[in-house]
Amino acid sequence: MGQNQEGKFNVAVGALIECTLDGSILLLKRSAQADFAPGIWGDITGRLRQFEEPEDGVRREVKEECGLDVEIIKPLKIFHIFRGSQTAENELVGIIYWCQTKDQKVKLSNEHDDFKWVRPDQALALVKDDGVRGDIMALIEERGGQTSKGWENFTNELNQLVKKIDYQPDVIVGIARGGIIPAVMLAKKLGVKDMYCLKVRKDESRTVMAEGFTGVNQKKVLLVEDMLETGRSLIAAQAYLESKGASVKTACLYTMPTTQVNPDYFLRQIEKVQKFPWE
Repeated sequence: MGQNQEGKFNVAVGALIECTLDGSILLLKRSAQADFAPGIWGDITGRLRQFEEPEDGVRREVKEECGLDVEIIKPLKIFHIFRGSQTAENELVGIIYWCQTKDQKVKLSNEHDDFKWVRPDQALALVKDDGVRGDIMALIEERGGQTSKGWENFTNELNQLVKKIDYQPDVIVGIARGGIIPAVMLAKKLGVKDMYCLKVRKDESRTVMAEGFTGVNQKKVLLVEDMLETGRSLIAAQAYLESKGASVKTACLYTMPTTQVNPDYFLRQIEKVQKFPWE
């Protein structure tokens, strides 16, 4: 089929499920034997059946893949992918829905090996697929917009920070947990495709938890936090990345007078700990 011909597409639906008891979201790990994207963490997706209404398809897929009954809140995203090679048979157009439940008793199908209920920021640290990351960010934006002006204010502040950054990194690294969402948004605004996260244990020595961390040797890295109280996690993470051969610059939204280090890029100093809209 030529590119100028009318398309005939498979239609898919998906669900990003939020538990209303604690605000966590459900991630499923695809089976290692799956024919598409084996072993990755993601949300729920599946093909729509002939003559099936999209919302009926969502409820069916959710029930089949995790055994839950959900309330559909609203569509979050439209997606377009090829499930394999770029052929008409593999081309999918789909809708991801925001769904809610009070039930966390998951019953996995044979399509998945594991599941986790996690906070959205934890989900961003776990998920590697850009499409699923986009689903999570869309949910965060929707929840922020419904609950307060906090998300709008945060976005405005981040845009001001972007204007100060005169550095084009190859890779962006967010420090879990607070730096993950700012890192994802900075990656999008700066046009950076490679993004990782580092966890720094808050013990006396600030141990970096990053077994097998690769991909930064001889790369320009922007290391991101949300705010710096002492800055010790940033110092440890920067030293770790530099030991792996990276050239590192640092960024955060806010610093406090108690910080031991000033980042290369920050918006301003504040006196009190800032509460962010995803918290």
